[in-house]
Amino acid sequence: MDGKTGNCFFAPCNGKGQRQVFKISGINTIISRSKEKGDDLHTILASRVASEGDSVSIHAHKNCYCNYMSTSRNSGVKKRKVFESNNPGHRPLKSQTQLFEFKRDYYVEMNAFLRIQSTLSVGSK
Repeated sequence: MDGKTGNCFFAPCNGKGQRQVFKISGINTIISRSKEKGDDLHTILASRVASEGDSVSIHAHKNCYCNYMSTSRNSGVKKRKVFESNNPGHRPLKSQTQLFEFKRDYYVEMNAFLRIQSTLSVGSK
């Protein structure tokens, strides 16, 4: 995944630029960003930090690191989760609704309308 194999640590790697060595402070930053994003990268890194201690390091392209750490590239996921959690009464999809049946639905609505209209006209006389 990194280091001896010569590959970038981050999975969707564009392979551009030189690889850099990221030490414990950079790894801790990646761990906290991973927790925000909700992926499992922080568990992999935390186990490496636990086994190797402060001498842990990873090799990655600076561009791949910046793409992973970018908040603007990943904000859509977070915004979507916030919207879904704050909007429980959202409008159902067409495929989730019952089809309109004219005989059933029109007459039910028309009867309700006529009952309301008759109560209004009786009250106004």
